[in-house]
Formats: sequence, C-alpha cells, structure tokens
Amino acid sequence: MYRTVWLAGLLCLGLSAPVGAQTPNNGRSDSPVLARLIEQLGDADYRKRDEATLKLRAEGVKALPALREAISNSDSEIRRRARDLVPLIETTALLTPKPVTLKLRNRPLREVLDSIERQTGYKVESWGAGNRGSYTFDFNDLPFWQALDTVCQGTGMVVQQGYGDDHIRLNPQDARVPFVRYEGPFRLVPTGFQHYRNIEFGLVGKGGNAARNETLTLNFTVFAEPKVPLLGIGEVHLDAAYDSEKNSMLAPNPNDDQDVDVRDAFARGRWTSRYNAGNRTTCIQASLGLHRPSEKATGVKLIRGRIPVTLLAEQTPVVVAANILKAKGSSTKVDTTSMRIDEVTPSLNKNVQIKMTVSEASDNPNDYSWMNTLYQRIELQDDKGNKFGLVGNGWGNDSPGTIQLMATFAPQNPKCGPPAKLVYYRWVTIQHDITFEFKDLPLP
Repeated sequence: MYRTVWLAGLLCLGLSAPVGAQTPNNGRSDSPVLARLIEQLGDADYRKRDEATLKLRAEGVKALPALREAISNSDSEIRRRARDLVPLIETTALLTPKPVTLKLRNRPLREVLDSIERQTGYKVESWGAGNRGSYTFDFNDLPFWQALDTVCQGTGMVVQQGYGDDHIRLNPQDARVPFVRYEGPFRLVPTGFQHYRNIEFGLVGKGGNAARNETLTLNFTVFAEPKVPLLGIGEVHLDAAYDSEKNSMLAPNPNDDQDVDVRDAFARGRWTSRYNAGNRTTCIQASLGLHRPSEKATGVKLIRGRIPVTLLAEQTPVVVAANILKAKGSSTKVDTTSMRIDEVTPSLNKNVQIKMTVSEASDNPNDYSWMNTLYQRIELQDDKGNKFGLVGNGWGNDSPGTIQLMATFAPQNPKCGPPAKLVYYRWVTIQHDITFEFKDLPLP
C-alpha cells in the first residue's frame, strides 16, 4: 500500500524538523565544538570519524543546524555521515517523551492541568470535574504519560479514549487503571480478555467426537502523545507469553513464513508515504490472540511483543488557494495529489461551503485509504491564520483515484475574519515498532 521516499535528500530542501524535534535556541550551527566535530567526520582516521559521529549523535537536536549545513559540505564523507545522522537524531527526538515537572501545593485541578499544557503544548481537558478540591504534586521530569497518570491517580480522574483530534481528555471516575505499560511517547493499557468456546454437535464425524473451538483474545488500547499521532496499526507480533503454570500461550501462526519485520526498514530512517492508513488519532485499539493450554492457570505471568504502527511525524502546510472566495475553477497539485476547486459558496456568519475534485496518482487502483485522511489535511484560514472549523462534509467517488469532496467551514472564534487561505497539509510518516510487556494479568 505504501510508496516510500527516503528523506535524506528531502531534508536538504528545507523540510522543517518534525513536531517535538525542534532545535532549541542554543543549538547554533556556528558552535565551535560542533564545527570541530563536523570537520572530524572527514578525518583520515576512521576511529576519529566514528568518535565524532557518536559525539554528534549524543548532542541530539543541538547538533541539527550544523549537520543540516554539513549535508552540502565539499567533503563526501562529511556529507554522507551528516545525511545519516540528521534523520536518526530527528526520529530519536520525535520518539522521546516530553518531560513534565510539577511543584504545586494545594492548587485546583485546572491549575495543575494548565501547568502540564504550558510545558508540553498539549491541550488537556477535564470533563465533569467541577470543583474537586486542591491537590499537591512534587515531581521532576516525569515522561508525559507517567506524569498524567500520576495526576489522575491523585485527583480521581482517568484518561479517556480520543476523538480523532489532538486533545487529551480526563473524566472523573471512582475507579483506577491497574495495568499500564509506558514505552517512550506511548501508553499501552490492556482492557480485558475475551474467552470464547464453541462445540458443534449438529454434525458429528465418524469418530463420534464433536468439533470444539476455543479462542482467547487480549484487547488493549495504544495511546500516543499528540506530537506523534497514530495513523495505523499492524498485526501484533508476540515474542513470549506464559501463564501462571509456566506454559507457553503462543498461538500457532499460519503466516509465519510470510511475516515481514519492519524494523529493518525503520533502522534506515524516516520516510514519507504516498498513502496513509487512516485518520490521525491519539489512541487506537489493538488485540492479540493467545492459546490457553491449562485450565489450572489463573493468570498470564508474562506477555511480551511489539506492535508495528504508522506515525505522523510532520505536517507541512501548503497553500492551495490564497483567496478562496475567488478560487473557483483553480487547480493545484501537491506531490501526487491534484485538487480542483469546483464551487465556493459563502453564507451567513462567514460560513463557506467548498466543493472540490481531488485525485490521487496511484500504482494501486484499489487503494482507497488516502481518502480517509482528507478532512484532517484540508484547513480554511482567514488572512491572519485564524482557523475555521469543519462543520459538515460529504463525498462521492467516480473511481478509487478520484473523489468529489464537499466541506462546510465555520469560524472557530469571534476573531476570525473573512475566509482567505485554503491549506493542504503534506504528511510525513514513519514506521515504528512499539515494544510492550504485560505482567500478571488475570484470566477469565
């Protein structure tokens, strides 16, 4: 489904750093230390070249400006190593959780959440919390999800599933989440086992034995920090599973010979996809199948594995129409996506209805997945960048590669001026394996 383009060359053309991997102010490309390390990348001694590579990688995002400049260095060895380091450092930064520090005493919940919002840039909402008293927290540099769960445990809140946007929502609950796994910017929560048994005795074979079937499924939810939204999830790969009696619970996999490990590809860096798996979201459901060999077992001692996911690493805005009210009949092409504006109909209260024909150049005529992302990639703004909200939509298609899209936009706040720019977001994605380990889960 995916057509990939490696980013090493694209980064030379000025793609911005991914969300969450911005270069801090002290990451100056004219730093003497960084300049010496860049020069050392081309040293005649390979040991010094390797030493410089390791030190630049350890510098992290602070080294990115100098490394981006080094991609055009006259020395071919410096260019090669810089091209390898830039995507590696960017991806490492992207997959590093945002830290949260709270030093608050007897403060209301909203003030606690406001502090988290200021530190992370994430919108954290609390539904139905009302006036829930005052709270005290004292911790340093906890990864985002651990910090949020600490706050939830102290305030009687729980994290809710997402709604396709980048907001984190908390609800008051007289309950707790007993099993949680943290892995970088991800939070994995097993939600329960489903044990199904069936016996078919309507027809019995010559041996006189009725056919029996049994399945055991573990369901869980994967949460991602808003800086690295989820676009899709693949089949869960199990490395180990044991019950409380030390029996293996790995179910036979008839497709073992066809299994493809995406880690080899991921190790080479980031890439952009022509197609995307689905809508952008901060949480997604997953499940895995297990075998239950013993009735004596009361629980699962250990489950360990990995989940291949498609992540949205970067969103770059491209202006499709600078003056949407006069854009009828205009056409634009962004990479492999062509857009023609067929009708623009303004109405009361600055609302605008836009009809467009959108086509995608595809090597796979049966691939419809790109259509799922359009409503999250098209945005209407006024001339100051204030956003209009999407309040209505609909579409039809003549073929897998072409659809007629209708979208109605309305101002999100009173500051919105007349509609002006129609923007389409170019998405850069990465493939990643989330590793996980669950322990001591009770069996039904």
